[in-house]
Amino acid sequence: MRNHRILGLLVLCTWMVNCSDVRLTKVGPKENSNAISKGQFCVSDPEEVRPVTKVLFIVDKSYSNQLVILPDGGTLPGTDPGGRKRGGAIDDLVQKNMGKDYFRYGLVVFFYDYGESYIKDPVSGRDGFTPNPADVFAATSKLRQVPDDSETPFIESLQRGLQVIKNDRDFHQDERSSYVVIFLSDGIPTVGQSDRTIYDLVNQIKQAGGDLVFNTAFYGDYGDYTQEAKDRLEEMARIGGGKFVDFNTSTQWEFEEFFDQPTYEPWFLSKFMVYNLSAGFCLDGEVDTDSDADGMCDRDELELKGLGFDPQNRFSFGDGYGDYFHWRRFKYRESLPPCVDRSDEDHDYLTACEEKYIKNERAKEDIGKVGHPKQFDTDRDGILDGLETFVFFSRTLAFAMDDTNLLESFDGEESAEHQISQHRNPLVVDSGALSYDSTITPILGPGADCYQHNQARLPLYPTLEVKVGDTLPGLEHRAQENAVLVYYIQKRQKAPREDGVLRYSVQFIKNDPILRDVNQAAGLLQVADKLFKTYAPPGR
Repeated sequence: MRNHRILGLLVLCTWMVNCSDVRLTKVGPKENSNAISKGQFCVSDPEEVRPVTKVLFIVDKSYSNQLVILPDGGTLPGTDPGGRKRGGAIDDLVQKNMGKDYFRYGLVVFFYDYGESYIKDPVSGRDGFTPNPADVFAATSKLRQVPDDSETPFIESLQRGLQVIKNDRDFHQDERSSYVVIFLSDGIPTVGQSDRTIYDLVNQIKQAGGDLVFNTAFYGDYGDYTQEAKDRLEEMARIGGGKFVDFNTSTQWEFEEFFDQPTYEPWFLSKFMVYNLSAGFCLDGEVDTDSDADGMCDRDELELKGLGFDPQNRFSFGDGYGDYFHWRRFKYRESLPPCVDRSDEDHDYLTACEEKYIKNERAKEDIGKVGHPKQFDTDRDGILDGLETFVFFSRTLAFAMDDTNLLESFDGEESAEHQISQHRNPLVVDSGALSYDSTITPILGPGADCYQHNQARLPLYPTLEVKVGDTLPGLEHRAQENAVLVYYIQKRQKAPREDGVLRYSVQFIKNDPILRDVNQAAGLLQVADKLFKTYAPPGR
């Protein structure tokens, strides 16, 4: 008997793989209602999405701080006896930023033949950055107390600074970090240390930090070698994309000179979209109810119930893959690697398992070939990875990592991006289908970057109840409720190709035939600043 069941399943699976995608049977009549929306929102103030600013001081502690011994044997007074200026300038910067919890500080000193970090990361215990001013003051106290001595090992100090940044990137991947390096010296490197190696290390630091600027400063007097010292430091700053400052030109050391408004930068609106997660693309090309928001519409799942599909459970097969991925397993005989991680840290409506599975071997280098669990829009085209994957799932898994596909017309109608924004299927001719008419209009005036939103057509669908655990967290709902996503992406004016910040809101609206009169459904979908949550991805 058991063998007969297995044979029957195999026959059904074979039919599933070989048959056409067109479904001839529909389950129940459509009972769509409609909601309209009016509201306004403003691109977030920079303070709400500010990156963590991490300041790394790399400070000279060679003997010349006590007494300058020139290469020709002559001497000059020490450049900073007792570390009063070096330690005092660091303390001043920390004091001025007290209470700003987005600042972190690291301190590397160099003398003898090594660089040493005076600050440990409180999380990892390794050389790193601290948010605690007391830790910084303890480090600057040590800078003053430990005698300045011996050589000026630029190379070793840069190697140690590079490791500090790498440690931070490894242990704080979730933080959106902005690094400011300040390299401080009163002279030239230890004899034998080549400029080529020094410049290469500066470049490595620049590349390792992502959003990083490498600054340098010179202080003191090194006789005939002063100009050589300043030229080298200036070139290091140029390679690092930062500034060079000669502190000999001022009586007060001000590290603020290295900050070009580091905590404020204008943002612009990159993308705005309304999307009913309870409506999916069916195998026949139509848009219809998708109660569990797994990318497959309910009537397709009901037809495939014999294979284990359940329209009320995104995870019908008990692992970390939604039903649409398992449909591909049957349809295209794909093999899903064992995975049970259902987390969705980046709010793109793909689980961590699904992120690892989607791939594009031809993706650009700065995009990557595999989905990322912390990047909500891998190809930076404005459509969340999950939405883009579900739209094109019957054709390819690659489009979440293809930054050009939205410009194409696959069905001879408008571009794919235009049709997706209307929640239409860009793969089939459907110009007369239910669609959105969402629009945003800038609100003119000084101050914040604000917009008015209007939408007269938002189709709602007859859904089944979906319980907690049977879909992604926060998308469970009662029967007839639709999970409607409103989101926008904002980016820094100076970096339009970066990932930006996601602002999102999921609202539940009841599908009710009584509300077919749009006037009665007005305001069911709200667009207002207070409703949006923020997700800022880490740097790539």
